[in-house]
Amino acid sequence: MRRWLMLFVCLGLLGSVRVAGSVQVAAAQAERVKAIPVIGAYPQIRLSPDGHTLAIFEMGIFYDGEIIPELVPVRLFDLNTLQITATLNEPTDYANEVTFTSDGSRVMTYHDNGDMFIWDAPTGSLINRVTALPLLSGRGFFYPDSSHYVMACQANLLLLCEWDTDNGSILRLLRPQYATRNEIAALFESGPAPTYIAFDLSDSGDRIAAATSYGVIDIWDVATGEQVSLNVPTEFPLFNIMSLAFINNDEQIVFYDADSELIRVIDARNGSEVRSFSGGPTGSPTVALAADGDHIAWVSGEPEAPIITVSSLTDADEPLVINLPVPEPLRASRRQMSMYFMPDGLTLVVGGFVNQSGDSNDNLIFLVDVTR
Repeated sequence: MRRWLMLFVCLGLLGSVRVAGSVQVAAAQAERVKAIPVIGAYPQIRLSPDGHTLAIFEMGIFYDGEIIPELVPVRLFDLNTLQITATLNEPTDYANEVTFTSDGSRVMTYHDNGDMFIWDAPTGSLINRVTALPLLSGRGFFYPDSSHYVMACQANLLLLCEWDTDNGSILRLLRPQYATRNEIAALFESGPAPTYIAFDLSDSGDRIAAATSYGVIDIWDVATGEQVSLNVPTEFPLFNIMSLAFINNDEQIVFYDADSELIRVIDARNGSEVRSFSGGPTGSPTVALAADGDHIAWVSGEPEAPIITVSSLTDADEPLVINLPVPEPLRASRRQMSMYFMPDGLTLVVGGFVNQSGDSNDNLIFLVDVTR
């Protein structure tokens, strides 16, 4: 407790020296940021749709195969009471991904050993254990029925799997059509084979947008399984799209292009560019989109002094810029960071900081007030 008390004192001091301008400006920015202690040298976070529950899990890939028992369970954290409400203890391996259903009633945890667990989110009780495929990204989402889950399920080809999480069966494979084996082999000629690395489900639930590692966005029709590809103009399309989202009644897609360092809005039907503007986290996928589909936030700056920027996609007003006071030994390794708007769009939840001390698993998540 004394260590965390000193940490919060340090946070206040850091806020006064890292923000340009007067002490009054620094104090105003410091009031926007609330730091909450969590454990994990490399914690990841996922926010429930209602904004009440945060799933916290550890990036086990950084431990070189060492299993640290206290860091394996996924923890469900109540953002209203600031208390752990459930500890998901059944898995024997670290979680690679955690996904809430759209109604928040269930949560899926996927683990690199190939286990997929389905939990009751309010109580943390286990509903089902599914034998899935090992060593996948785990990235995906639930359909509106809260039992069917779609995820990337092949390490070196473009392939999505739909799972029935009630009975553990694979319902369908979504993949591009190939005329011959040679067409598949050609995927490996110019580098690593493409994989899906970013996804979104349209609000209507009838389309999937999936970005490949080579900067192409595939649009899938959920009902028919038909797929069209939207080419994104960029000079070096390699892992340049790490997150994307449908906006404007599913008519457009917004994403950050790390190659051009532009936030782009394209037509979801034909890929034509609607608009683009400078911004976003250089070399990083850490972008959040508010529920209004208009306000976007990103993290930039140095690892020891990250900066949060909130901007409108349509409003010409100056963006809101907030310095985030991160104490030693934490660092903003933005490839591991996660950030979410609360449903009302007035608060950001930011986590995924790296603890570089080597002898401690203390960490923080931040609640950031982004009201104007």
